[in-house]
Amino acid sequence: MAGVAVALAVIPAGPASAHVGGGPEPSNYAAVITSVSRVVPGLDVSLSADGERLRVTNDGAGELLVPGYSDEPYLRIEADGVQRNTRSPATYLNVSLSGDTELPPEADPSAAPEWTSVSDTPTYEWHDHRTHWMGSQLPPAVQADPTAEHLIASWEVPLVYDGQPMLVAGTLTWYPPPSSLPSTVLGVGLIVVGLAVAGRARWQRPLVVLLGLAVVAEAGHLATSPVPAESPVYAVTAAALPTVVAALLTWASWRSVRGGPARWCTWRVSPAGWSCCRVCPT
Repeated sequence: MAGVAVALAVIPAGPASAHVGGGPEPSNYAAVITSVSRVVPGLDVSLSADGERLRVTNDGAGELLVPGYSDEPYLRIEADGVQRNTRSPATYLNVSLSGDTELPPEADPSAAPEWTSVSDTPTYEWHDHRTHWMGSQLPPAVQADPTAEHLIASWEVPLVYDGQPMLVAGTLTWYPPPSSLPSTVLGVGLIVVGLAVAGRARWQRPLVVLLGLAVVAEAGHLATSPVPAESPVYAVTAAALPTVVAALLTWASWRSVRGGPARWCTWRVSPAGWSCCRVCPT
């Protein structure tokens, strides 16, 4: 256990994990929408936290067109559903996050659109390669100094609403991972305290107190963690289960320590037959 704790403490910290389960994968990239050139009733544009997915809802009365990367018609979103142009290269490039899908022969940005229905609701979400980092390696600025915050890109996605152009603009920023020094110091400190307490003649109660403090800290961490929008009951239950089990074990340990040495019923054979003798184990 001490070896595992030391290994976990000295591993460099990466992106913070999802605290209560669910939600997007953790990332050092953060994308935000900074402006929308027009305010249209019923039109909502949002972005995933890492910038990998753009989501558009058009509950208004007008028609929304989303151009592809060659300014060809890509999506047509209206109140009764979404249609996608099968001749648009974006239809195939947006299937994967890397955008390296091989284009079929019918993908031609200059050809007349061929619309196919992809949703009966006025909402569509897709990988838009203009909003996130496309490289397989870290951006050059991050490679030069990964400990600093960097503005990676300022991006723009054009839209056309009822024939009038509009623009969604945003930024993509790199945030450095947190330092592993605090967790290393804390982990090593807890190990040292635990070993010091375990070496005492009366070690049971102090170690139960340490275990109780750990459970309280984890319960506080659980209580302050964000709850995902999808399946919140399942996510919270799954995340709370280890804490609940640890709390029950702590309670059982405390009861055991307070009760002192256990008394056991030992079955022994005598001339009169089987008998139960309660003895304190040595």
